[in-house]
Amino acid sequence: DLKSALKIIGEHRDIIKVVTNPVKIHAKKDRQAEVTYKTARMMDEILPDMLKQISTSEMTDEQVKEFVKEDWVHWFDPVSNLGELEPYLTGLLRSAKLGANVGLASMPMAGSNAPITPEGLLTLAHAEILFQIALAQTANPGIVCIHGGFPCATELTGPRTFSMRHGSPEHNLINLALSRLNMWVTGLPTNQSAASNYQSRTDEKAYELGREGRELLRRAGFHIIRHAFGFGDNLSYLNFEKLERELEQERIDREQERDIHVPVMPITLPEDPQAVEVITRVGSGMYMEDNHTTANLTAFKDWGKQLEEKEIDAGISLIRALSYE
Repeated sequence: DLKSALKIIGEHRDIIKVVTNPVKIHAKKDRQAEVTYKTARMMDEILPDMLKQISTSEMTDEQVKEFVKEDWVHWFDPVSNLGELEPYLTGLLRSAKLGANVGLASMPMAGSNAPITPEGLLTLAHAEILFQIALAQTANPGIVCIHGGFPCATELTGPRTFSMRHGSPEHNLINLALSRLNMWVTGLPTNQSAASNYQSRTDEKAYELGREGRELLRRAGFHIIRHAFGFGDNLSYLNFEKLERELEQERIDREQERDIHVPVMPITLPEDPQAVEVITRVGSGMYMEDNHTTANLTAFKDWGKQLEEKEIDAGISLIRALSYE
């Protein structure tokens, strides 16, 4: 399946510029290093001229050294709120000392292991990545670090249950907002997650969500975006038919919008004066039962409604605010 996906990607190099291996390789623990290594070798063989990203924490020292190259990024995804740092910390320091390009993520979920409000989620996600950047730069000053917070908008779907909402307008916007914040604060490359979808089935609604998300990306401007083609059900599967159809649609849409220019405007987010306070109080714990969470259960939904009320569809009122020069 991976080889087939890589070949499809290779046929659409005008659209896809970066390819990333699965974050979690499904193999027994004693085979993790071997399977991850073989995956990387396959990526190198099929896409030698494309920027590639792979999780190297499970690789042996000798295997990791083979991918300390300009066209490779060693990717690290510790659990958000940084409660579980191994094996990621050891892997990050190893790659940094070797001089590899490193990508850093945390994927905080609003209302679960992160504040439920857009500003609170953005604040925690950015802080977690800055911490990892500081570690990498301490180990080897000057190496390339890629900021990838991947903040997740959520929806309360049951008692004590928050479900991810990949591909919703709010999810796409919070990732674009973090991308912009990173560029302002660090000037480092930024890689966020948007334009996937939360649909459990690959139906027309799933295609509609993906297309709206990619339209937002094109109009807002971005650096690197993961999960924009072929994924469904909150990244739980990759559908090859969906992958090819969405790539073809993106090519058509880009051509039609080639001459559109969107002026730069300031970014806007709903204010949360308690964002830092709740992070200080809960820290690396769970935010689900904190008073701040129960008082702001509809924060992301309200944000989406505000955008619709201001004008234009699918969050276009913020598209201009997020646009790059």
